[in-house]
This record gives sequence, structure tokens and C-alpha cells, in this order.
Amino acid sequence: MARGGGWIGSCLCGKQHFTARSTPSTRRLLDGVAMPVPHRSMAPDTLVDFHTGYCDASGKQTVHELTPNMTGFHVLELDVHATKGITLCNSFVDRKRFDIYGKTDLEVDRFSAFVKKLPAGRVVAIAITDTAVAAKRPPSDKLYDALRLLGAPSQMEKIGYRFPFAFLGVKGGTGHLLMDKTKFLLRIDAALGAHGAIADVTTEKTDVTAKVILASAGKK
Repeated sequence: MARGGGWIGSCLCGKQHFTARSTPSTRRLLDGVAMPVPHRSMAPDTLVDFHTGYCDASGKQTVHELTPNMTGFHVLELDVHATKGITLCNSFVDRKRFDIYGKTDLEVDRFSAFVKKLPAGRVVAIAITDTAVAAKRPPSDKLYDALRLLGAPSQMEKIGYRFPFAFLGVKGGTGHLLMDKTKFLLRIDAALGAHGAIADVTTEKTDVTAKVILASAGKK
């Protein structure tokens, strides 16, 4: 989502699941455990914090809190094994993120090089906690070429300034993209299989503006 957050998580609980999710009041892990989010009343783009999380084969979950309002791509590189489950290979988040907004050409080159080096079948999850790109410094086609290597649509729409954005891709496979032009919270849920197989994909968009109106009305 643009400016604010959500969380990306993966868990091995019978199935190997991945979730990129954000909600304005509660973050729910795949097993239904709820973690409250501190209430904020200032603006829709500060309603939610951003977390990443993943589980090992035993079901032990690790959650990393990310800093909100950081431009560019936050990226997780995941390997999915038939018996070992989901393993976090690399984490490019917070200060290690791909700041395409701040250092457009340099960071597009870095992201492109990262994607090209990935082995076939490697899963990549991308989310944002602020705008991914700058209004007056649009990224080059090299960014979209890299996303297409991860399974983005061949005729993918260009990412706009402050566009909410979430993506679950696989090197050499078919990815799943969510993007919008308004203030929406975006959620992707999928079952991950070995060699980058992605199945049982569900997506969700939540209108942030409506949530803010309802929250404000509830205070009166």
C-alpha cells in the first residue's frame, strides 16, 4: 500500500502459505493469532504499521517490524522446498530496501541485477510503505523488464506516484500483481509449492478512505 503499511508473511501450517496483507485495525497471522495495531487518527496513510514474517518448517514464526513511510520496494526472497518449507534467503527492507524513489537509476539497476541473478523458481515478494516511485522521476523500462522476469504481466501498467502496490512473483513463472490508483490497502494470499509453484491465490482491496470516515464517526 502507499504510505503506511501492511505486512508480508509466510507460514508452513499444513500448507505452505504466503500472505501480503494489511488491515487498519488488526494484523492476523495465518493461524488466526491477532496483534493489535496502535490507533492513529491523523490520516489514512498512517493507519497501519508494516511487518514482514515467515515460518520455518516446524511452524516457528519470525516477524520483523518495518519502518513506515520509507519509499521504494521492500523485498523478500523466499525459497520453497517440498520438505523444508519456506526459507527466507534475503531480506531487502528498511535501509536495505530498493529505494527507487530516492535514487531512481541506481536502485533500478540494483533491483534488476538482483532479479537476474535469481535461480529459476525463486519466489519474490514486494510491498511498499510509501510511494514506490517519484512523480517526476519515473523509473526506466529496466524496472518493468525485471518485474516481468518475475512473472509480471507483459503489458504491465506503469507504477504511478503514490500508487498502492503489492506483488508476489517467481523467477521464470507467473506472478500476481495488485496495484491501484487510490488509497487502498492491498492483500495477496497464496499457497507456495516447491520450485515456485503458486496456487490458491486470493486478493483483497480495502478502501482506506471509508475506514477513516467510519473511524472518525465512531469517535463522535
